Amino acid sequence: MNKLIIVCLLFAVLGCTYADVAADCICPMIYDPVCSASGKTFPNQCTMNCYVGEVLATRGACVTRK
Repeated sequence: MNKLIIVCLLFAVLGCTYADVAADCICPMIYDPVCSASGKTFPNQCTMNCYVGEVLATRGACVTRK
């Protein structure tokens, strides 16, 4: 439970809620950004995989088009 809270605090910018994150998800704190199909940038693929329903779109931070 404490690890879930830490994950949510670290990634609060991504709109983390309890239902979004797998309870047993533990990831290294390595910055290797990935962009999900929903347009959210995650610090690494492991972290993205912890979020229910997120799938990889591209490696690197998401690019917003104007």
